[in-house]
Amino acid sequence: MNSFQLLQHNLVDTGKSQLSESVKLLLYKNDPDIFEKLDFERERIYCDPLFCAYFNSKEKNESDLSSIIFGYSDGNLYSEIDLESDEFGRIHLAGKGWIATAFKNQIFKLQQSKNKLRLFKEGNEIDYNMETCLIIDGTNIELLTYPIPLLKQYYYNKESKIIDVEIQESAKKHLGNLTKAYGLIKKHLPHHYDLIQNAAPKCVIFNIDSSERNSFADPAVQGVGFYNAYQEDYNEVFFVDDIAHQTGHAIFYLMLHDVQEILKKEVEVRLKDVNMTDNEKDDRTIYIWFHALYTYYTTFICLDACLENDVFEDPKKKHEALGRVAFYLKKCSHDLNLFSSGGPEIFTSIGLQIYQEILKKYLEMNNKWENLVFEFDLSNQPYNFTYSKFLELNPVKEETVS
Repeated sequence: MNSFQLLQHNLVDTGKSQLSESVKLLLYKNDPDIFEKLDFERERIYCDPLFCAYFNSKEKNESDLSSIIFGYSDGNLYSEIDLESDEFGRIHLAGKGWIATAFKNQIFKLQQSKNKLRLFKEGNEIDYNMETCLIIDGTNIELLTYPIPLLKQYYYNKESKIIDVEIQESAKKHLGNLTKAYGLIKKHLPHHYDLIQNAAPKCVIFNIDSSERNSFADPAVQGVGFYNAYQEDYNEVFFVDDIAHQTGHAIFYLMLHDVQEILKKEVEVRLKDVNMTDNEKDDRTIYIWFHALYTYYTTFICLDACLENDVFEDPKKKHEALGRVAFYLKKCSHDLNLFSSGGPEIFTSIGLQIYQEILKKYLEMNNKWENLVFEFDLSNQPYNFTYSKFLELNPVKEETVS
């Protein structure tokens, strides 16, 4: 592990530790006896993204918190609890899975006795089916296969209106592609895979038009990778790209948990108000700009590892991966060109080290793949890379994929 990789791991570990301590304090304030129910030393519990989502909720439903606590508690100490089913009759238990009933939006009592869960409605025991959490093969990462009521408040569009998000069918359709993509990153970039698994232990595949919203990444739901599989032809190439990008958000949130260690400026300061170039019309904050640069970096290293190891046997998949490289080189170049001599003004020494590593990777990618991507025409690309449009202007050629 090189020095920059070690820096990332240290920053993420520190961020997770601080997050865990914050969750423990909030739980204790809510219930002084909480650590009789939850193992105080099991840090993984307190980094569950659902705790983060609950404590960041504007309107809290006690049943949401109870379902998380019960899922991680010792049943002998926490033997009965009131829970509410969702509009599909399901009850989610963190770390365990889903209880499926025939009763929608109903209150139940859940009891644990002799390692058996018993469900009661109005004093009568009822039958249910239990579906355990889906852990992606070869990982410790959970794919959320159904909607969770607690997360619905974070599914909003660009106008901040709550929207319906399809999850169940998308999870079924793309589980194979998602599994392949995580496996490729784990095999060919193990140090970064460890960061991903550490920072984003859960993920969701959803399907909405990207004009509504492309990603739901948010520090309020720290630890979830959100993958918008809205294009019909998405495959493992897309998921390598999007895992790198979306978990890059989660990693970055933890790395900048104490933002003053990275940035000298307040996070709300806008690019046009600091010593940058060509930024008169760019209204983004420094934080958002730096965030974007880091996700280009994570996407570069994952696509590069796959191309370097020639993992895409189908020529079209290699062609797509190269097209994505070209697409992000263009975006990254634009954002890097906004930066001039403002380094000491904007960054601490750690922040400058991160920036310089991003720049280094960009130059490396440009030098390594330029001969294969420099002729690509990206003029018809929308905000998100679209391979079908890329093919219209850039048909697969033998020399492109050799």
